[in-house]
Amino acid sequence: MIPIENGKKLFSGIPNSRFVVFPDAGHAVYIERPSEFNGQVVRHVELVNSGKFNEYIKHEERVTYT
Repeated sequence: MIPIENGKKLFSGIPNSRFVVFPDAGHAVYIERPSEFNGQVVRHVELVNSGKFNEYIKHEERVTYT
């Protein structure tokens, strides 16, 4: 939803964050690729609601390419 270079800058400054890249998608990735986008949102919400996000972020890749 923002240029990748800007996303990288934001990502590097936010502890315990994740950076998800949708190659070949524009600014409206939620419209262009709704299944992939919604899957990432649902996964994030599930991890946060379960209280397992911080544990997940320690062991999984923080950058995801869909």
